[in-house]
Amino acid sequence: MRSPRNPDSCVGALGFIIEAKPTADVKDLRCYRPSYEVMLRFYSLYKQAVCGPCEVPRPGFWDPVGRYKWDAWNKLGEMERESAMAAYVDEMKNVAQEVFVMIKVY
Repeated sequence: MRSPRNPDSCVGALGFIIEAKPTADVKDLRCYRPSYEVMLRFYSLYKQAVCGPCEVPRPGFWDPVGRYKWDAWNKLGEMERESAMAAYVDEMKNVAQEVFVMIKVY
């Protein structure tokens, strides 16, 4: 296992967490993958917090993923950056709660 402080590690502490073996008390550890709607929500809130309201043109027909992302971001309208940051944190708390329930950690 790589050390989280190893400069050769390209993922650092996250790699350490991912590579760590589950302990005996967490027997029912499953993989969590958020829905596409949740991932789009994170994307749109991130873009709103970092860039502000969507002012770029909508991607073309041949870029469906870009269109979904643009639509999610554009839907936020004139939401303030601070509000987007707070909503992002709230959404992360919801996802963390789902994971805790899934692996039965209370």
